[in-house]
Amino acid sequence: MKTNRFIRLIVYHAFFVGALSCTPDEINPEEILPSKISFKQAQYIINSEDDSILISLDLSSSLAANGFVEVALLGDLLYDQEYTTIPRALNSKIPLKLTKGLQTISFIVARNALAINEEKTLILSLTRPSSGIVLGNLTTASIKFMHHVVTLNEVNFSAEEASISEDNAEGLTVGINLSAQTSKSESLKILMSISDNKVYGTHFYTTPHPVLNEISLEIPPQTNSTTFKIFPIDDQMLLVDYQVTFTIVETTDGIQSGAQNSFIATIKEDDQAVGETHSISEVRAQFENHENDWFIATDYFIEGVITSGTNVLDNKTAYIQDETGGILIRFFTPNTLKLGDKIRLNLINGTGRIINDQKSIDGLSPGNKILLKENIVVEAETITVAQFHSGNYQGKRVKLENVEFINADGVVTFAGSHIISQNGATAIVMTYPSASFSTTPLPVGNVSVSGIVGDWGHLMPQIYSHDIIK
Repeated sequence: MKTNRFIRLIVYHAFFVGALSCTPDEINPEEILPSKISFKQAQYIINSEDDSILISLDLSSSLAANGFVEVALLGDLLYDQEYTTIPRALNSKIPLKLTKGLQTISFIVARNALAINEEKTLILSLTRPSSGIVLGNLTTASIKFMHHVVTLNEVNFSAEEASISEDNAEGLTVGINLSAQTSKSESLKILMSISDNKVYGTHFYTTPHPVLNEISLEIPPQTNSTTFKIFPIDDQMLLVDYQVTFTIVETTDGIQSGAQNSFIATIKEDDQAVGETHSISEVRAQFENHENDWFIATDYFIEGVITSGTNVLDNKTAYIQDETGGILIRFFTPNTLKLGDKIRLNLINGTGRIINDQKSIDGLSPGNKILLKENIVVEAETITVAQFHSGNYQGKRVKLENVEFINADGVVTFAGSHIISQNGATAIVMTYPSASFSTTPLPVGNVSVSGIVGDWGHLMPQIYSHDIIK
């Protein structure tokens, strides 16, 4: 401590003054010979935990008269920054006054422990002795300043990894430990890295919340641990497990990141594909066994891609298609399905009925679906107008090429029902007001029109830029 260092310097200085005050016996002038001055030893070490050292010089005989000598300071240490001396040096030389009768003298070299962060050496060299004094055998000495090891309070994650199920509403507590209690308020920042294109706020969140993917934690005084929490969001999507990595990237000056500075949280998928999967063609075939509406009382799973967007009857309605066919489905509340979503859907408690001349399963629960993938493109099958009217393509995406809107004039818009012609054969394109392109004028001339063979057997485009090609 600085107080201990100051006391030591006072003691050394008192010793130094006492040495200068020694009074020898009377010396016969006829017997006076030059006194040789030398360092008491050639090498010294100041350890990292020491703050100063006493350097002694010996004279071969008592001085017959007052004199002086200088100690040159050589090396790459910075005076007053990394070390100092008593007496103080002037122009890198310590002036030492030698009193008559003196035989030993000492001076102090004190280090600034925090300033030296690598091993360094200071060379001491005796020079310019006064009359009656000559340099002895040991005129140089070295002081090795050892590296000062600063032990900072280390902060580490309490574990390397942990996992939590997606449906765990209690969240996962992540512990962070310090090697010692804090003496003052400290803080740290934790960088968050997410795998598999998962999105914060959609698939999970944390407390506290991050800013630019960094979580900031405040650590009060007299504290040796802290925590934050991870909360998965149950998205009802049948996806793979994913990981979120947290890394300590910044700390205040009283703490430092330790070896265990990263933590991996694995979010485990809880949704499971259970039960037999039926094809949509199997569902459509069930209508042949019933003259009227029929009820699905047990689990009945299908998988397919949502082929409809906004051009449908209402926000409870969607079309779904697999490799075998397509069908209209309706939920009892507004659904959140998007065009291109591949889902696994349980038809339990649904009712098979005809809606707008379409086979459909009505009254489904939105909670009975699991999202498997997103942004799946279902290519339309190219058919003729004659095939279009065959009844074999109900609920599916198809394309009619080289057709014309017979009433297109650059003014009439898509909203409503409009006849298209292909070599004299006709079909109807239908657009609900909810469709994003309902106010777009019908194109003039030959075009290709893609869409779902939907309500009343009409062709229902979904995305103008994709389904209407000139």
